[in-house]
Amino acid sequence: MTERAALCEQVYNRLYDLKWHSTIYPNEVKNWFKVLVQKLPMLTRQEMESILQRSEITTSSIVRFLQSKDAEIMENASVIVGYLSGQGVHSSLHSFGPLLNGQSFEINIREEAFAGQGERLGARVWPSADHLLRLCCIHESQFVGKRVLELGCGVGLNGIACAKMGCASVVLTDYEDSILQNTQRNVESNNVVNVASVSKLDWRSISHTESENSERVVPEKDFDIVIAADVIYDEWQASVLPKVIRNFLKPNGRQDVISNNENDGLNPTLEHSNTACFVVLGDRQARKGIPEFEKEMLSNGFSLVYQRHIGKETEYIYVVC
Repeated sequence: MTERAALCEQVYNRLYDLKWHSTIYPNEVKNWFKVLVQKLPMLTRQEMESILQRSEITTSSIVRFLQSKDAEIMENASVIVGYLSGQGVHSSLHSFGPLLNGQSFEINIREEAFAGQGERLGARVWPSADHLLRLCCIHESQFVGKRVLELGCGVGLNGIACAKMGCASVVLTDYEDSILQNTQRNVESNNVVNVASVSKLDWRSISHTESENSERVVPEKDFDIVIAADVIYDEWQASVLPKVIRNFLKPNGRQDVISNNENDGLNPTLEHSNTACFVVLGDRQARKGIPEFEKEMLSNGFSLVYQRHIGKETEYIYVVC
């Protein structure tokens, strides 16, 4: 039995026990809830739906425990009801590779269900993040041994991928503490804590303050590569982002050959540039600041070496002039 199958079986058994065996084994109910609260966030949506169909568990099967006299059971029951009604957290698996060493990886990302408004934008994986993951994999050799900074990391998919690709170090940054707490969980669950760290970063002052999840401060002029996906939602971000990128990238000491394969756009090559910025931005029509971002990148001393439109997303690679 695979690790994923074993996880699904464990969750299924505990849900089944709660539905059918709680009156027979009342002393076990608390432990069953503890297991579910721990394991449910690890499941993908598809795994959760499959288990619910198989076990015939519904929210009403758990709601009755909300009347429990045991405060811990009552609290955990409310959490489980949230999962079953789609208001809890879930996991998603993202595969990438094969890399230069022939290996492929799966990254397990913890997402929150109702992410879509305001500060919760960073609580799920958006299409731009998957595009950035593909772009980074194409340029894997550019990342090996490099120091990488991710801006607006959200759940941390790409920063974690960079850590697995052989980067010397990766710093994942965002602004909201609740987002950073989830990012830290994802870094730990994917076993990249020796390479990746999580820090709070406020673009508006280009300041770098420590979050409760990280003892490190983001150093200026210290990174070989900056990555970012879908980080422009307001016009002020479009003008500030290029300055932030320039602030943290090392001065470029070497820039040789860059080829932009406009014909197919699938395998752009980037060779011998010490510093670079990989950005994927979302819907150009919905995000009015994107033209301003492009203009400001050039004004801040960057050279655009690759650009490709894929659906609503636009991929960019910039180097320091």
